[in-house]
Amino acid sequence: MTIYVPKGKIDKVKLAIDTLLHCIHKPVCVRSVASVVGQIIAMKLVVGPVSQLMTRSISIDILKARSWYSKIVLSDMAINQLKFWHENIENYDSRTLVQSATATTVVYSDASDVGFAGYIVNVDCVPSCGHWSSEEAKLSSTWRELKAAQLVFESLISKLTHPRVKWFTDNENVVNIITKGNMKQYLQSIALRIFDLCLKYCVELEVQWIPHCANQIADFLSRLPDCDGWGVSQDVFHKVDAIWGPHHVDRFASYYNKKMERFNSKFSNPGSQAVDCFTVNWKGTMSWIVPPIPRVIKPLKECCAAGTLVVPEWPSACFWPLICTKNVFISQIKDWMYLPTDKDAYTASRIQGGLFGEKDLTEVFQHVYRDELSDLPENVRALADDIPWVLSGARADSTNRKYQYGFSAWKRWAICNKISCDLPVSPLHCALYLVSVMQQSESFSSVVTTFYSLRYVHSSLGFVSPTENGLVKNVLEGAKRKLAKVVIKKEPITVSILERMYDDKIQEAGLPEIRLLSMCLLAYAGFLRSAELLYISRSDVVFCQSHIFVFIEKSKTDIYRDGAWIVIGRTHTKLCPVACLERYLDMAAIDSDSDQYIFRGFWFDWWIVGVKMKENV
Repeated sequence: MTIYVPKGKIDKVKLAIDTLLHCIHKPVCVRSVASVVGQIIAMKLVVGPVSQLMTRSISIDILKARSWYSKIVLSDMAINQLKFWHENIENYDSRTLVQSATATTVVYSDASDVGFAGYIVNVDCVPSCGHWSSEEAKLSSTWRELKAAQLVFESLISKLTHPRVKWFTDNENVVNIITKGNMKQYLQSIALRIFDLCLKYCVELEVQWIPHCANQIADFLSRLPDCDGWGVSQDVFHKVDAIWGPHHVDRFASYYNKKMERFNSKFSNPGSQAVDCFTVNWKGTMSWIVPPIPRVIKPLKECCAAGTLVVPEWPSACFWPLICTKNVFISQIKDWMYLPTDKDAYTASRIQGGLFGEKDLTEVFQHVYRDELSDLPENVRALADDIPWVLSGARADSTNRKYQYGFSAWKRWAICNKISCDLPVSPLHCALYLVSVMQQSESFSSVVTTFYSLRYVHSSLGFVSPTENGLVKNVLEGAKRKLAKVVIKKEPITVSILERMYDDKIQEAGLPEIRLLSMCLLAYAGFLRSAELLYISRSDVVFCQSHIFVFIEKSKTDIYRDGAWIVIGRTHTKLCPVACLERYLDMAAIDSDSDQYIFRGFWFDWWIVGVKMKENV
């Protein structure tokens, strides 16, 4: 059964629209505009929800009028919607009451506080994933869920196998906005973009709400980290492109950090030419490569491809010997240059704590003391810029990074829940956040990190920390009991264990085995942690007749990094740490005046059946 809009009504509304279109960019009576909107929405039973979606911009203009007798100038978006109805209203003049066709393509999308994701069910294609910028993460959950639907749609639209698509989201507002539009312009513009894509690709989209528990895959994908999302600034790229370009393809990019229109991405992204650049031939193009470095050397050689490779100068990294051996670059590298070292020359990964990300309290410090800083003389204000840098020296870099991440997580939670982020944090808000972390964690360590992250920021900036409040302390103790697990203590290392290890390893007597024995005996005799052991250089060891001196440059207990010498004596037994170390250094052929670390990895050379020492850890 089919229902129709009478032809007389169609002609009447087209005539009214035609009259308004003749007055483009001129004042028109708001009552005439409202009449057109009312006539279109009156056809909703036949036309469907599009009658509301494609009149929202016109309604926004109507609300700007002071009275029904006022005149308004229609915005460009309102004019475009009038043109849409003038050209397409005949296409919506009938509707079949019983829809026989069913959707054969099913899509799920979701957005978290860090990113978005979506995927097509039962279709062999890479899902769409991405991360929010710091500004986007502060926007409402409705905006993020709606933007996620748009980005996933743009990324996967070429993979849709049927014009009828069933779209699942766990945000009810998104269902209404995509279907009917919204009076908020920033949400309406996204809904119109999705509608334009449906028209362009002839897609019939049906959006349906599902509970969050039924959308776990998309939620998991939206939280995937991307630690390789760093890059260089646009200025640095243009300077390099002017020397070695033109570059044709950005091989490791995303829609938000691409350096040119042609790019390859890890996941499906809007505008991506290919997903996973290792599945395409690089030959014949000049590639821009800011990659997971160890994986690109082989494709460049096999494809006989050309490109610019951006790498940190990091001789101790595992990838460095692939491009530089004995301080000489491999023959495939034709030219090289140093890039600027200032932080502005690079773009940080959008994931918190990624390479080139924030590592101090600069932003928080400037926000907290903004009023006092503005009153200072310019020469004194310059000194204030160094305060966050000095504060970072109060703790180890790893501790600063951990606490900065914990405090940033608090800020995101507060913003999402419309709670003030200003310092000092309310003890009640702090307690609520600890409970939230506890409910999402399986271990007590996450709650402890959160607790001390807030204490770190408050104490560093001179505030009384909410963690001193009795309520917060008791919440912490309660979380400790709730998340408590049975502790299985490790057995201490004993002489008998070392003897069994020695008897087992000494029979093979290769360099890897002697290295392991030497590390264990030296750590046991000197009470050394692994971090202290691995950072011992050959020049830090002085051999004497009855003992050795070992200089420990930095230690967990040496907060001021003064360094310390320790003495380890000769025992004249098979477990003598000094004798074992001498044997290891002799087998590894490490010079006595070398500054290289003594305990390093190996390169296994199967052609000569042996091992070679790496340049450093």
